[in-house]
Amino acid sequence: MKRIILTALAAALTLGSFTAYAGGDDAEKAAKKAAKEELKAFNKSIKDAKKASEATTPDFAAARAAIAEAQANSNSKDNPEFYFAAGEVEYAQMNNERNKPALGGTMDEKVIYDCTDAAYDYYTKAYELYKATDPKAKNLETVKAHAFECYQITGGLRANAGYWYNAKEWKKAYDAFSKSIDATRSDLIKDGAALNPILQESVYAPLAADSTINQTMFNRAVVAIYSEDHNLAVTALEAMKDKNYETNLIYQSLAKEYLTLQDTAKFVEILKEGVQKMPEEPWYATSLMNVYLEQKNYAEAANYIDNIIQTDPNNARFIDLKGRLLEMQGDNAAAEECYKKATELDATNYQSWSNLGRIAFNKATDKENELYDKKQYDAVDKVAGPLYDAALPYYEKAFAFDSERSDNTIANAMRTILYKKFQKPSCPNKQELIDQYNEVSRAYGLPEFKK
Repeated sequence: MKRIILTALAAALTLGSFTAYAGGDDAEKAAKKAAKEELKAFNKSIKDAKKASEATTPDFAAARAAIAEAQANSNSKDNPEFYFAAGEVEYAQMNNERNKPALGGTMDEKVIYDCTDAAYDYYTKAYELYKATDPKAKNLETVKAHAFECYQITGGLRANAGYWYNAKEWKKAYDAFSKSIDATRSDLIKDGAALNPILQESVYAPLAADSTINQTMFNRAVVAIYSEDHNLAVTALEAMKDKNYETNLIYQSLAKEYLTLQDTAKFVEILKEGVQKMPEEPWYATSLMNVYLEQKNYAEAANYIDNIIQTDPNNARFIDLKGRLLEMQGDNAAAEECYKKATELDATNYQSWSNLGRIAFNKATDKENELYDKKQYDAVDKVAGPLYDAALPYYEKAFAFDSERSDNTIANAMRTILYKKFQKPSCPNKQELIDQYNEVSRAYGLPEFKK
């Protein structure tokens, strides 16, 4: 009985092993067959896409549907042939659209930009995969040539960005400008340009020039600001800081973006950099001083401005700034000396003249208020009048040099002084003063004096 059992058990084991082996073989065959069918389907989709896009009457919807089918197929993964075929569909429609005017039709500009944009992306992927897996692939040269053609006809893909700029699609314009910059620096476009030395020199070289790339980067920063995405704007502006292209505008815009983001530390950092790079531009030092003053950090403000003056002792703007700091701390005498020195160094700086006028005007006002408080009315004209008169020449200088009429305090002070003078019964040149009053009023868009 035992031998029968063992024999049966052995038979069972042998049969089971055979069955398992046979089942595994069938599964492997089935898998191979399925893989073969999937590859066949993939190749058919690629052929269908090519046929539809290259037909006498192209059907690009059908071509893209075939590309979508190919992409869903596992054989498309990391397959340069797939990306090449997809790029060729976009390339074909781009050329079809470009040829419409010659055939009496109308070209859709957006189709051109959408196709060149998509084609470039597909060609980029195909290029990377061919280079990694099959550097001698016959389609690689076509990838280079067609990618460069897409680049060429759109001015280095910048026209695509211009389209979205005009449509006020700021984020899309930003992405398009970024793609243009990346494409210009890419090996794909460099290799594509190298296929034709004439185009390399006449088309690629100007687009790859620092001046062109900087202009594109600047345009990207502009649309980032327009998008009101402040972090995006900061990224774009930071990339432009050291390009020596519209440096003042870049730095001021960057400072304002950091201020909007309430990043005071970065705001101050940019202001300090601005002072170092552009000492002739007062905006940075003035803004930095305002930060310190708002924080009531007078010591830091004084130390900062003194260091600047020590480096550039004849800079009238910084000396004027020191005067303002001293005036805010109540040291009018020292402030007045700074303003006077500033006018000696730069007699055309209306702000320094206006500052001198303000000190004199405030001195007159304080004295006038003091006399009124003491009810010494008869002494007002005799004592305060000459003090107001002393302020007028400073304001007249400020008025002469404020050509853009940007400081209304000049007009307000002059009108007050002139009015006080010509309202006196004993005024010997009343009409002359009224004319001066009206001239100042017109210049700043204020009401004139009418009898």
